Amino acid sequence: MVNILPSILNSDFWNIKETLNILNKSETKEIHIDIMDGNFVEDMAFGPKFVRTIREHTDLKLDLHLMIINPERKIEKFIEAGADSITFNVESTFNVMNIIQKVKEFNKKVGVAISPHTSISSIESILPFVDQVLVLTIKPGTSNSHIITE
Repeated sequence: MVNILPSILNSDFWNIKETLNILNKSETKEIHIDIMDGNFVEDMAFGPKFVRTIREHTDLKLDLHLMIINPERKIEKFIEAGADSITFNVESTFNVMNIIQKVKEFNKKVGVAISPHTSISSIESILPFVDQVLVLTIKPGTSNSHIITE
Protein backbone atom coordinates (compact mmCIF):
# COMPACT_ATOMS: atom_id res chain seq x y z
CA MET A 1 0.00 0.00 0.00
CA VAL A 2 1.23 3.51 -0.81
CA ASN A 3 0.44 6.41 1.50
CA ILE A 4 0.98 10.01 0.54
CA LEU A 5 1.07 12.29 3.58
CA PRO A 6 0.88 16.07 3.70
CA SER A 7 4.14 17.49 5.00
CA ILE A 8 4.19 20.29 7.56
CA LEU A 9 7.50 21.42 6.10
CA ASN A 10 5.61 22.64 3.02
CA SER A 11 3.28 24.78 5.12
CA ASP A 12 3.21 28.52 5.31
CA PHE A 13 4.59 28.79 8.86
CA TRP A 14 2.98 32.17 9.36
CA ASN A 15 -0.38 30.40 9.02
CA ILE A 16 0.39 26.99 10.54
CA LYS A 17 -2.77 27.02 12.67
CA GLU A 18 -4.88 27.53 9.56
CA THR A 19 -3.04 24.68 7.84
CA LEU A 20 -3.79 22.38 10.78
CA ASN A 21 -7.46 23.42 10.75
CA ILE A 22 -7.67 22.51 7.05
CA LEU A 23 -5.94 19.16 7.64
CA ASN A 24 -8.15 18.40 10.65
CA LYS A 25 -11.25 18.87 8.46
CA SER A 26 -9.84 16.93 5.51
CA GLU A 27 -9.85 13.21 4.84
CA THR A 28 -6.17 12.87 5.68
CA LYS A 29 -5.45 10.71 8.70
CA GLU A 30 -1.77 11.45 9.14
CA ILE A 31 0.71 14.35 8.92
CA HIS A 32 4.37 14.02 7.98
CA ILE A 33 6.85 16.12 9.97
CA ASP A 34 10.47 16.36 8.81
CA ILE A 35 12.93 16.77 11.67
CA MET A 36 16.33 18.08 10.54
CA ASP A 37 19.41 18.69 12.68
CA GLY A 38 21.72 20.70 10.42
CA ASN A 39 24.23 17.83 10.51
CA PHE A 40 22.75 14.86 8.66
CA VAL A 41 21.15 17.42 6.35
CA GLU A 42 22.10 21.06 5.89
CA ASP A 43 18.84 22.59 7.05
CA MET A 44 17.39 22.61 10.53
CA ALA A 45 13.70 22.14 11.20
CA PHE A 46 11.60 21.34 14.22
CA GLY A 47 12.23 19.72 17.54
CA PRO A 48 10.18 18.02 20.26
CA LYS A 49 8.61 21.31 21.36
CA PHE A 50 7.21 21.92 17.87
CA VAL A 51 5.87 18.35 17.69
CA ARG A 52 4.23 18.79 21.11
CA THR A 53 2.55 22.00 19.91
CA ILE A 54 1.25 20.30 16.77
CA ARG A 55 0.00 17.38 18.89
CA GLU A 56 -1.99 19.82 21.06
CA HIS A 57 -3.86 21.05 17.97
CA THR A 58 -4.66 17.81 16.15
CA ASP A 59 -5.74 14.24 16.70
CA LEU A 60 -4.25 13.22 13.35
CA LYS A 61 -1.41 10.73 13.51
CA LEU A 62 2.03 12.32 13.45
CA ASP A 63 4.65 10.59 11.32
CA LEU A 64 8.09 11.96 12.11
CA HIS A 65 10.98 11.60 9.68
CA LEU A 66 14.16 12.03 11.72
CA MET A 67 16.80 13.33 9.34
CA ILE A 68 19.30 13.57 12.16
CA ILE A 69 22.60 11.96 13.10
CA ASN A 70 22.19 9.16 15.65
CA PRO A 71 18.39 9.36 15.89
CA GLU A 72 18.43 6.77 18.68
CA ARG A 73 19.40 9.59 21.07
CA LYS A 74 16.18 11.54 20.41
CA ILE A 75 13.51 8.87 19.90
CA GLU A 76 12.14 9.00 23.43
CA LYS A 77 11.83 12.81 23.39
CA PHE A 78 9.89 12.76 20.12
CA ILE A 79 7.60 9.96 21.24
CA GLU A 80 6.91 11.82 24.50
CA ALA A 81 6.12 14.90 22.37
CA GLY A 82 3.39 12.99 20.53
CA ALA A 83 4.85 11.01 17.61
CA ASP A 84 2.78 8.08 16.39
CA SER A 85 5.50 6.77 14.11
CA ILE A 86 9.20 7.36 13.72
CA THR A 87 11.02 7.00 10.42
CA PHE A 88 14.80 7.31 10.28
CA ASN A 89 17.35 7.29 7.50
CA VAL A 90 19.33 4.08 7.39
CA GLU A 91 22.42 6.17 6.54
CA SER A 92 22.18 8.19 9.77
CA THR A 93 23.18 5.49 12.25
CA PHE A 94 25.09 2.30 12.89
CA ASN A 95 22.38 1.14 15.34
CA VAL A 96 19.54 0.29 12.96
CA MET A 97 18.11 -2.65 14.95
CA ASN A 98 18.53 -0.72 18.20
CA ILE A 99 16.37 2.08 16.82
CA ILE A 100 13.71 -0.33 15.56
CA GLN A 101 13.54 -2.07 18.94
CA LYS A 102 13.45 1.20 20.85
CA VAL A 103 10.51 2.56 18.85
CA LYS A 104 8.66 -0.77 19.13
CA GLU A 105 9.13 -0.72 22.92
CA PHE A 106 6.89 2.37 22.92
CA ASN A 107 4.31 0.54 20.77
CA LYS A 108 4.81 2.99 17.93
CA LYS A 109 5.28 2.33 14.24
CA VAL A 110 8.81 2.45 12.90
CA GLY A 111 9.95 3.15 9.39
CA VAL A 112 13.18 3.32 7.53
CA ALA A 113 14.01 5.87 4.84
CA ILE A 114 16.52 5.51 2.08
CA SER A 115 18.06 8.26 0.00
CA PRO A 116 18.14 8.10 -3.80
CA HIS A 117 21.83 7.16 -3.79
CA THR A 118 21.34 4.31 -1.28
CA SER A 119 20.89 0.76 -2.52
CA ILE A 120 17.64 -0.96 -1.61
CA SER A 121 19.76 -3.95 -0.60
CA SER A 122 20.93 -1.93 2.43
CA ILE A 123 17.52 -2.39 4.06
CA GLU A 124 16.51 -5.87 2.87
CA SER A 125 17.51 -7.57 6.11
CA ILE A 126 15.42 -5.23 8.28
CA LEU A 127 12.25 -5.16 6.17
CA PRO A 128 10.52 -7.81 8.32
CA PHE A 129 10.98 -5.55 11.37
CA VAL A 130 9.71 -2.20 10.06
CA ASP A 131 6.18 -0.98 9.43
CA GLN A 132 6.97 1.33 6.57
CA VAL A 133 9.64 2.32 4.05
CA LEU A 134 10.07 5.89 2.90
CA VAL A 135 11.80 6.03 -0.47
CA LEU A 136 13.16 9.52 -0.97
CA THR A 137 13.21 10.86 -4.50
CA ILE A 138 15.44 13.82 -3.63
CA LYS A 139 18.50 14.29 -1.44
CA PRO A 140 17.39 14.43 2.23
CA GLY A 141 16.89 17.96 3.50
CA THR A 142 16.29 19.50 0.10
CA SER A 143 13.03 20.60 -1.35
CA ASN A 144 11.80 21.26 -4.81
CA SER A 145 8.28 22.11 -3.80
CA HIS A 146 6.73 25.54 -3.61
CA ILE A 147 4.16 26.99 -1.27
CA ILE A 148 1.10 28.04 -3.20
CA THR A 149 -1.21 30.59 -1.64
CA GLU A 150 -4.51 31.80 -2.99
